[in-house]
Amino acid sequence: MRREGTARSLGNAPAMGPLTTLWIVVTLAWRLPDPYWLVSHPAVVALVPVQVYVNRINAKDAPNHEVNNRFSALNWLGVAGDGLILILSIAGTLLSKTATSGVPTH
Repeated sequence: MRREGTARSLGNAPAMGPLTTLWIVVTLAWRLPDPYWLVSHPAVVALVPVQVYVNRINAKDAPNHEVNNRFSALNWLGVAGDGLILILSIAGTLLSKTATSGVPTH
């Protein structure tokens, strides 16, 4: 990717090593105990600089190509569904400790 960007005079590519390491570490954080595993959710943010750079390469190669940058109803349905799952998983993680803390153990 760096070679492709340099060939198109796009400047420096994102630092792939640190971004890859960040993505792996944050993704593996799902193994942490409650509620610390929640830090694994934003792992995809590490991929954003790479996607932006690839989009710039593609824009240079095919400047007249129609870019798919619209959200359809199906996209919004997916975002809403995934958002609901995220909210429920966070609530379940945080509320499960609260709900069981008052229960006496035998």
